[in-house]
Amino acid sequence: MSNIYKYNFVLELEKKYKNKFKFSNNKNITIMPPILKKIGFLYYLAFPVIKDESKELKNVARPIGIIIVNKKNKEKTFDMAEYEFCENLDSFKKSYYVVDNHSPFWPNKTKENEEHYKVLLDLAQNLYYSSSLLKKPKKVFYENYITKLKSFLPEDYWIFYEQLKSNKFSPVTEELKEKRKKAETEFLLEKKKLEEKTKEQKVKLKQKFKETLMNNVLDFIKKEVVTNLKGNGSYTKLLFYTELGKYARKIDYSKFENCYNPLLSKSVLNKNINQATEDIKFDILKIISKACKNIVYNNIAIDTISKVLIVFLNAMLIEEMKNEAIQTFEDEITECITIYKEDSHRIKNIDAKKFLDKTFENLCKDYYIVDKNELSDIFYGYLFVHNSKK
Repeated sequence: MSNIYKYNFVLELEKKYKNKFKFSNNKNITIMPPILKKIGFLYYLAFPVIKDESKELKNVARPIGIIIVNKKNKEKTFDMAEYEFCENLDSFKKSYYVVDNHSPFWPNKTKENEEHYKVLLDLAQNLYYSSSLLKKPKKVFYENYITKLKSFLPEDYWIFYEQLKSNKFSPVTEELKEKRKKAETEFLLEKKKLEEKTKEQKVKLKQKFKETLMNNVLDFIKKEVVTNLKGNGSYTKLLFYTELGKYARKIDYSKFENCYNPLLSKSVLNKNINQATEDIKFDILKIISKACKNIVYNNIAIDTISKVLIVFLNAMLIEEMKNEAIQTFEDEITECITIYKEDSHRIKNIDAKKFLDKTFENLCKDYYIVDKNELSDIFYGYLFVHNSKK
């Protein structure tokens, strides 16, 4: 017999009752943490059941069913297609909160949240066994459990637990069915209005997110990454900015929707932004680590020619920032081109020569390119870090 105070028991219930509740539409279900409910003279653990559509962003609607379990592990279900315990909350599609992969709320099934659920079940055991036919559960156990449970759910969702605890299960009447149909229609109208309203908010939040993310990432690169490039040779710098350019121009902001979705709370958005920043920082650390592993960074001929290309890059950067040709830097660019053509033959390492020749060729083309998206990877990466107009 399964132990009802173990998380595995909850997972077994989710499999067992997957197709039990009519409003689930034969999709997966998620079982929420239980509340202690008195039916007649006896106390039960009552587990709310919600639909689980397994999307990256989960909209959590009202419970579609309830599973009650007694101390002898006897189970009984109440399908909300046939019963009701909160008549004034008639829509089964209205979202009361949204969770994503970083949300502290259930049903985001992270390892951390699963541990939280396990703690709740342990507390529920103390709570349940402090009750009996003749006495209420101990107040200290009840308050301890409720405090922990409330931290696992948004405040707006707590109403379902309050009504589940206090109200009886009543059969669904024809009148209630009509109220539910009306609630569904009203929900669709509200949803359309909300989508229009949030569309503009989303555009603004996305732009703000991009600016915040880039500021965080660029601050990290300038303070920690560029500093670490010092002492690793100019050839390493060229490798780094080339790979960084490839990476930066492929950043897909749409995959970070959970960082600017207006349906998520500000605290969740901030947490997601921090996580996105850390993920990109980690990717950049991998880029610099790979660049620093080259075996020719201390070769004098290679380093000398690489320095020439760094000067070339920097001169073009300054003109890009000023948005004009400046004679001093025009002279530097001309000198760099001359030196490279005269001295690059001294490089004997085939792979290094091939990379530097390609870099030189790209920089010469970049000099005439206006559209930033057509720039070479190395100049794109260099601008990404050093262009103060960002």
